[in-house]
This record gives sequence, structure tokens and C-alpha cells, in this order.
Amino acid sequence: MRDRLWRISFAAGAVVLAVAVGAEAAVPPHGARVTGGILRCEGIRLPPGESPYVAGTVQVLAGVITWQPDLDRPGVVRDVLPTRAIAEQAVGFDDRYSFELPPGRYVLNALHQAGFATQYVAVTLQPGDNRVVNIPNTCI
Repeated sequence: MRDRLWRISFAAGAVVLAVAVGAEAAVPPHGARVTGGILRCEGIRLPPGESPYVAGTVQVLAGVITWQPDLDRPGVVRDVLPTRAIAEQAVGFDDRYSFELPPGRYVLNALHQAGFATQYVAVTLQPGDNRVVNIPNTCI
């Protein structure tokens, strides 16, 4: 009797876990999800056991990156990021962000404390996408 009760409890727990995992993994209908982390500003190799992800705030900017000539430096062009932020999420050390968004073109922009290089990445999302896109290390 005790063995049967244990099996029933175990099976019920497995069903609850499967439903919870499945619910979290489901992409909203006609929507998309992008998850990832802010890769740390480090040389080519990380020290053993170190997390590749740093803390910061990730902004989702609607639109695309454009380029504009630098008027003070002939021949130099600068990246110009979109200005309309549609979502923002703070992440801690070794954490990852997750955004559910309508399909479209976006820039994921990492905001750090002063002194860090600018880090961002462009992403295009299609309906049903569930993509992992890390914000790259631009320090090397």
C-alpha cells in the first residue's frame, strides 16, 4: 500500500513538473521570445569557473542600427541605435534575460555602470521564434 501511494505521488509530481516546464517553454501565439545573457567584458579566455554573464540592464529598442558619418573625423562612421525602448529588464551576475515580443526587428542594448564598452546586438524575430541571443563581448 505504501509503495503504491509513493508511486501515485511520484507520478502526480512528474505531471505537475511537466506542465510547469511546458507552460514556461511555450511561445505566445503570433509572438516570439528572445533570451540570453550579457557576455562579460573579458579577454579571449575566461578564468576557470567564472560565469560568462555579467549584471546589467537590457533594453529592447524597436528598430535597426543605422550608421552616421562622424563630422569631427572624416571617413569615420558611428553606429546609431534606435531610440524607442519598448522593454527593459535588470539581470544579476550569471542571470539571463527573457523577453516576449511581437515579431519585428530589435536591438538588445546592455546598460552597465560607467566604464564599460557599449554592448548591443541586432535581432529579427519571426512568429513562433524562441531564440537565444547573447549580447556579445565588444571589449576585444
